[in-house]
Amino acid sequence: MMDLSTLTIKQMDIHSKPKKLRLSGMAEEAAKQFANANNDFLSFEDRLAALVDKEVTNRASNRLAKMIKKAQLRYPEAYFDEKIDIPERAIDKGLLNGLIECEWIKNAKVLSITGATGTGKSYIACALAVAAIGKGFSARYYFTNDLINQFSSRRAENTVIEFSNELSSYDLLIIDDFGYSASYNGAPSNSYGCIFEVLNSREGRKATMIVSQVPRGDWYDLFGCYTYADACMDRIVKGNYLLELSGSSLRG
Repeated sequence: MMDLSTLTIKQMDIHSKPKKLRLSGMAEEAAKQFANANNDFLSFEDRLAALVDKEVTNRASNRLAKMIKKAQLRYPEAYFDEKIDIPERAIDKGLLNGLIECEWIKNAKVLSITGATGTGKSYIACALAVAAIGKGFSARYYFTNDLINQFSSRRAENTVIEFSNELSSYDLLIIDDFGYSASYNGAPSNSYGCIFEVLNSREGRKATMIVSQVPRGDWYDLFGCYTYADACMDRIVKGNYLLELSGSSLRG
């Protein structure tokens, strides 16, 4: 934290007023300029520009942090590092680079990410979500079982419509551990129905990401209920993207 004890009474007054106006970035930059005698050589325009730039940067950073927190990502600090970009992971770099640009979100596509346990599926999903949030898109992350349970409890409370509308409002919805949950095989049909509801309400409007350790070609059999399987797989596969990960586990 910056030492403010060296500031004059007038400088402290100048520093405090922007904070009262919730311009914390400007206040921080003002204190920094007061503490650095070299800033006396800068023009008024340069010093003013620095004040404004700091406020803009702070607000953007705070907004990003709030949106990431609201997304409830499993890995909120995820980014594309060297652990992911290794040959044995066999990542389609052209596809990945395109996904990072987020055009698929603008075009309301479905992205499926598959791979064995520990290959970094959830991490990459969160890194893509962070990239999307950085470009101004809203996002929300759910484990499949939690999503199904939410639908069940909301139905009991007669608030399922409100919950569905909330889900539909996110530019990107991430559904992780798809096919892993015990709520699928042998579960009542309304478990499959909520996945259909999600996909159907978002089709052509909002982007969806589905993450699974089960190869996408085997997803059909996960549903058990073939009516929902046909409807869901049609929306997941046609005209959409698949990112497959290979290699050994990163855990460990």
